[in-house]
Amino acid sequence: MKKIIQFSICLLAIIICSGCVSTYVYQKYEFTTENSKLKSLTVGVKRNPDNFDYKSTYAPLPPLDIDTLVSSLKARDIFKDIFIIENESRAVDLILSTYLHREPGVYPFGGVLCIPMIAQAMTVVTLSIIPVYCSLEYDVSFTLEGNTDKKRFIIKRDKKGIVGVWAPLFPLVNSNWEHDNPKNKKHNETTERRFIKNYYDYFATTLLKFEDEIIQLK
Repeated sequence: MKKIIQFSICLLAIIICSGCVSTYVYQKYEFTTENSKLKSLTVGVKRNPDNFDYKSTYAPLPPLDIDTLVSSLKARDIFKDIFIIENESRAVDLILSTYLHREPGVYPFGGVLCIPMIAQAMTVVTLSIIPVYCSLEYDVSFTLEGNTDKKRFIIKRDKKGIVGVWAPLFPLVNSNWEHDNPKNKKHNETTERRFIKNYYDYFATTLLKFEDEIIQLK
């Protein structure tokens, strides 16, 4: 039994260190804000307070945090202006608040495999020959509040990953994926930048679909 455990640990270490992991980094999105009504709006963003009750979820971490969200939307000219409300009293049309990332209440089978310990166990059981594929959908939500009304908006965020000796092949046939290489810091930084760009392009594209609903809150 001890030898089996030692073998499993060695196998898992080889898989991780050899870069036999690929992650979903979203596709490229093309969008324009030229005729968008949202460009007339100034949005102030409130941080969740330190004592905010996230319940079963957690505070979004970089690059999914509120600061990156604001800077990304600002760079894409979605609104006339968007900024985090600190102590200044600047005029705004809408206030964005209670920004959350929430996992599904019930994990689908593919979602369970996104739990690192389970993914690692499955990799050992299959000897990494059969790729372990995880897929989980998060609810990214926030409230937009105008002078007289407010509304909760939800945007879906996909988390996908593949572990196994075949994982590096996926990016070769699907450009929406990138393989992870623990030995190549520059490659991983490039992958993260690509994920950030594609994800926030997707976020902005989805936000533009809510244009009519958002403009009614002004």
